[in-house]
Amino acid sequence: MHQIDLFRQYPNEVQLEVFESLILAGRNTDYGQRFGFNSIQSYADFRKLVPLADYESLKPLIDRTMQGEQGLLWPTETKWFAKSSGTTSSRSKLIPVTKESLEDCHYKGGKDLLALYYNNHPNRKLYNGKHLIIGGSAKVNPNPSMPDSYSGDLSAIIVKNLPWWAEIRRTPAKEIALLSEWETKIEKMARSTMEQDVYILAGVPSWTMVLCNRILEISGAKDLKEVWPNLELFMHGGVNFEP
Repeated sequence: MHQIDLFRQYPNEVQLEVFESLILAGRNTDYGQRFGFNSIQSYADFRKLVPLADYESLKPLIDRTMQGEQGLLWPTETKWFAKSSGTTSSRSKLIPVTKESLEDCHYKGGKDLLALYYNNHPNRKLYNGKHLIIGGSAKVNPNPSMPDSYSGDLSAIIVKNLPWWAEIRRTPAKEIALLSEWETKIEKMARSTMEQDVYILAGVPSWTMVLCNRILEISGAKDLKEVWPNLELFMHGGVNFEP
């Protein structure tokens, strides 16, 4: 909570610190050398030296990374690629995902949320029960051009690489969580978790609602508290609840 409080008190300074760390990390990459990251000392320098970029302008570097080249966009190993439906074209996009992006963004966000919850509700016992994590319907596809590399839905990459503190109480089993066929996945997820003692739900709201409605249909319960009496926290991003 101390770190979160510092973010609240000094938002501009925190943003500047993140900016400087990213510039420093990118200085020896192909992209950083091309646009003079070594000369960037301020945000004004960044605006002057680095052009606006869209996916198509970065795609050649992403394609080379998928073939095994490293140090193009990020200094550490990049071996995961999240498949995202295009919003500016009909083609899907493959977004590089690094260990740092998982730890400093996705997993850190989860830790921050839990810290805020415990700060507001002391003495809770969330780790006494199961944490039902609902990911997208996707499979992780091995990359034949690069050992131990794969692409897939971002939620599948996140689940496949969860840290121990998130994995220890997670449900359902990974073989169910990573199923690619949506209807089969929902059915198996519902039947495998409805008898468990779930304390936390986490996932995209629309997917979570589909699962919860199926669980209510199977169980005949009127609401989720009848199914999971100890359920107390729903963790989700800021997206629409409608399917």
